[in-house]
Amino acid sequence: MKENVIFSRMTPDQKLLVVDACQKLQHIVAVTGDGVNDAPAMKRADIGIAMNIEGTEVTKDVADILILDDNFSNILDGIEKGRTVFDILKRMIGYNLTSNISEVFPVILSFIMKFPLPMNAIQILVIDLLSDVYTNITYAYERSEGDVMKRKPRDVNDDSLCSFKLFGFAYLFFGFIESTAGFVAFFTALNDYGITPNGAIGIIHEEGIEPAKNDLYNPYDEYKGNTYAFFIENVDHLGLEGDYLEELKEDRHRRIDYFTEEDTTIDMRLMLYKLPDTTWTDCAFPGLAMHNEGGETASNCWSLESIRHAQTAYFSAIIMVQISNGICFRTITVSLFEHIMDNWDCNLSYFICQAVMACMLYIPKFNNAFGCRPLIIQHWVPGLCTWVILFIYSEITKFLIRNVKEPDGSPGFFERRFKY
Repeated sequence: MKENVIFSRMTPDQKLLVVDACQKLQHIVAVTGDGVNDAPAMKRADIGIAMNIEGTEVTKDVADILILDDNFSNILDGIEKGRTVFDILKRMIGYNLTSNISEVFPVILSFIMKFPLPMNAIQILVIDLLSDVYTNITYAYERSEGDVMKRKPRDVNDDSLCSFKLFGFAYLFFGFIESTAGFVAFFTALNDYGITPNGAIGIIHEEGIEPAKNDLYNPYDEYKGNTYAFFIENVDHLGLEGDYLEELKEDRHRRIDYFTEEDTTIDMRLMLYKLPDTTWTDCAFPGLAMHNEGGETASNCWSLESIRHAQTAYFSAIIMVQISNGICFRTITVSLFEHIMDNWDCNLSYFICQAVMACMLYIPKFNNAFGCRPLIIQHWVPGLCTWVILFIYSEITKFLIRNVKEPDGSPGFFERRFKY
């Protein structure tokens, strides 16, 4: 097929034949004109472009686009702007979808496997309102990629704005990787503070007996040192009966409240004394953590504090990976090292996300408000490592999309499969 074909002195019927022939070849056809004889072809074409100064009223009426100064170079500018807007919308959609999996998947998995929620509701809102909304808005100021005018016209049948490929990459790949990083951080922190990953499964549905304040864990005792558990389990031998026993059972026999701070000071090993010893492990970072509403100090280990640390680790990993996704989604095919990163609104959004997250983690009053705890450096590692891995993967994929072509120059395997 010839790249360029020139016709001259054509009649209106002949112009219609040319338009029809191009459309049968699956081309998007644009027709420019200024005279009455151009009107039928402009009407039949996918896009009709009329001249404002020299054009007749008939062509202006049937046209889709009107060039105000009759300068044909404006058509190129319009195509570039249109392609840029299309790319920006794709980036925004893809970036916004990635965090949805990391927010929904842990809730579903927690419901099925009965372990504590990796994130509380307010942390999910912070991700939605901070890292998603603000960064998405700043994408509107992103410049076009360097190769935007070198690309062939997209196939309108396959390359839609919300394609299955885009959803697949956002949900099944980037979203899955982001969720995995969060879960690695969550269960690593949980294990470091005394609760094994296997022990955490099913723990939220376990009922126990609330111990006395001065009870201490004793691994060699059948009741692990839980005084009230000993009383209730041995009621027949101790001669306890009547209202006192009923009140004791009613007040003390229950599940741990994982959603408030009321049970912060309870040693879970004491309350859930019937669980096997494999539920618990040595605490790698013992010490005192937060104060509850009554002013009592809670331990980091084997308590709700360990879960709060794990939830914070999940939350921080998701924020870090979202920042990586935000950077990777700024281009579709061009390397970020070649892309001009002069969108300072977008650049600033990354620093704002990290600053707000640091405030939530390390300012005591924000700790209580958002259910966060100060993280040690080991629990930052999963999020930071995933940040680097996704960035390297994105650069390698974009390199292969740009350079691996078929012998005839048509799109190669990576462009067909990996370009969203």
